[in-house]
Amino acid sequence: DSRNAFNEICRHIILEELAAAPALRHLVPLFHKLFTTVTPIVVCTEDGPVVHHELRGREGTQQGASASSPLFGVGMHRVLRIITDLINDTYDGEGPKPFLRAGADDLAVEGDEDSLPPLLAAIEGEMAKIGLETQPKKSAVVPGPAYDEDDRQRIAAKLAPWATMGSHRAGDGTPQPEHGVGTVLYGCPVG
Repeated sequence: DSRNAFNEICRHIILEELAAAPALRHLVPLFHKLFTTVTPIVVCTEDGPVVHHELRGREGTQQGASASSPLFGVGMHRVLRIITDLINDTYDGEGPKPFLRAGADDLAVEGDEDSLPPLLAAIEGEMAKIGLETQPKKSAVVPGPAYDEDDRQRIAAKLAPWATMGSHRAGDGTPQPEHGVGTVLYGCPVG
């Protein structure tokens, strides 16, 4: 999960992705029309209101606007493409191949304990490049049933920068019902 994702994604990333895809290029003028916002700063004086400056929105999409979700997805496509390429480039053919699932700003990555740390670090870095900050407190790592408690603790320690064990947790460690109590990785319920 990413903090304030729809409001923070870099607009220039969305524009670059639209312009790079021949089938989407015609949407660039529409994007400018929808998301180039100018807000005047009006100061009330004795002579009446005076416009002093204008603020121009540079980042994000409008949460709830019908065009926001698909355009946000266009921006996220860059992260997904880069991480998928990284998985393909680093997979050595042994064991299960890691894979990535996404829904809006929620990502789920499945893989073994050795393949996940570089992928999670790459996700964090690539998300930052498009203006998004990941939220480890809303992430969880849940090893499969074949692992005993010692294995679970070891894996949790190894992946601690990116996630907690179990479900969403409050500061005191109690499970939170946002996605229910269960398996959550990078904010995405996976079990």
